Amino acid sequence: MVLSYSDTYKLFKYFNKMNPIETDAQFAGMLMKTLGPGTYMSIAWRKGRRGFWGFWKGELMDNGFKRLKKEKTQEQKELDNNKREVRKLNNKLNSADKDEKQEISEEINELMEENNLNEELVYEEYKKKHGPTPYLKQTHPVYHFHAYESFGNKQDNEVEVQDIW
Repeated sequence: MVLSYSDTYKLFKYFNKMNPIETDAQFAGMLMKTLGPGTYMSIAWRKGRRGFWGFWKGELMDNGFKRLKKEKTQEQKELDNNKREVRKLNNKLNSADKDEKQEISEEINELMEENNLNEELVYEEYKKKHGPTPYLKQTHPVYHFHAYESFGNKQDNEVEVQDIW
């Protein structure tokens, strides 16, 4: 099913107008109720942004769920470490004197050439969207086992007294 952009945010706030889904534990409960146990991945797209992002990935079991981390290859891990190092060096560059600035600039250029990086790539992924925020509140700690939360009508059970006698 494909929803219009204006309806995507409403999906989690008013699921069928009677069953608000506000947390990832409720989302997992809804998946468990409709699809059963298993490992599920949900991806998202946003108007005005390029590409998809990993919205939610988790393993559903009979007694609860566990959100799963994104699996990275060794090359991706090394690339992330190099990008992080370039960002650290750029921060250090701002507070350095003239001699240190030259050395740091050369080190940054070497790192970027060795790994075929460019300035936009280093900072683009740093700002990328990850996870279900702001659509769902995440249950903390994020990658641990949690129980499902119920979703649906949360009606208060009120008792009305008509006659005292």
